[in-house]
Amino acid sequence: VNSPAVHAFGSLCFRSHHITREVEALERFREELDESGVFTSHVRTESNFVRDNDDQELVLPPTCPPERASQTFSTIVLYQLLLGSPAVRSALLDALGAALIAGSFCSITWLLKLSGGSVALEFIVVAQEQSSTLVSSFNFFPTFLMLGLLTFTANRWREQLVNCHSVQGRIQDIGITIGGAITNPEDPATRELLYQLYRYLNAVHALTYASVHPKITMTLNDYVPLGLLTPSEVSQLLPDSKVRDTLIAWTGSVLERFICEGRVRELAVGNMMIAKLRAICAEHHDLLLRNMPNTWFAVAKLLVDYMVWINLWNLSLDVTSDADAYFSDFSESDRRSGLVLFIALTTFNGFLESSCYWLAWAMVQVLSNPFSAGYDSYSSDALIASTERQLFAVLRSTFATTARSSSDSPPSGRASQSNKVAVG
Repeated sequence: VNSPAVHAFGSLCFRSHHITREVEALERFREELDESGVFTSHVRTESNFVRDNDDQELVLPPTCPPERASQTFSTIVLYQLLLGSPAVRSALLDALGAALIAGSFCSITWLLKLSGGSVALEFIVVAQEQSSTLVSSFNFFPTFLMLGLLTFTANRWREQLVNCHSVQGRIQDIGITIGGAITNPEDPATRELLYQLYRYLNAVHALTYASVHPKITMTLNDYVPLGLLTPSEVSQLLPDSKVRDTLIAWTGSVLERFICEGRVRELAVGNMMIAKLRAICAEHHDLLLRNMPNTWFAVAKLLVDYMVWINLWNLSLDVTSDADAYFSDFSESDRRSGLVLFIALTTFNGFLESSCYWLAWAMVQVLSNPFSAGYDSYSSDALIASTERQLFAVLRSTFATTARSSSDSPPSGRASQSNKVAVG
């Protein structure tokens, strides 16, 4: 029972099961990402929002999928993830085509060296020397350029993720601050004003991601059936080109009403909360525009392609030179077999060399838009939907329940007891 073979078999079964679960989790994330309809799948109504927490007819916002795919370190899963990217597959096919060209050129140069005469031989020798010099002199700059571009793209990708959570945090801060500072949660007018704040905050969040969410548009009339805006509000917003900023201003006016009408405790709301919300929402769009200039991308791509083809040219010349030295004393049939082997070796090495640079370029392409990066995409739907569930919980956190007495006991209702309500 304690033999090494049994332990090895058990370890293999465990790893196989673990890999299967990781693959299933990634595929499930991709399916949910393609659907991306949680936020737009339900209608918000004031009559539902103002219900008590223990009301059996209270309908909670739907649950949402994860914001990102789970991290994996399995070699098999990681390679499968790479092959699932169209940009990566295209880069690998380009590298294979370039390697086959290098392999065919290998046979041509070897043939010229054997039967092309002294002029052809001298030409190939000079070309090989110049190619080696060019590779040693030219390799550094394109490699340094690609490394810098990858670093910039990866940092920008992380900045987008941080900004997404910062937008979410600013909105949740307003919800928690107001929800916990209500002086009279039983007042119908207060609940009505809370619902207005709930609508505005969700509308601001949706408009922030409208350009990257597959099912949210910038057409304001589409927000009316969802219960986010009223027809009269849409008519006021239509002439305005800065719709999101106008909604943020409306949100600020709602907070002012809470303060001026005594519906929240004094000094509960900071005067910079609205300004910080506007700034962080604007940062989202600014990051999407902060790309390198197209001319810079064009020059970088050209230099990387130069380097790949120069290295492939040098590789084919070096291999044919070595092959001639190795097989000069062999018979013709043996030399033919040696040529096949060296062509295969040139093709393989050429594929490895070209794929290194073109895969790096594919990563720049994939990570340039974090919301359409395949398995590494951010789910804007999950970000918005999870924030809505949190707002629904905290803005209504002081609403009465039957179980709560009129004493000073802390509030405990469905919104805080139910495990269906997201709190973060």
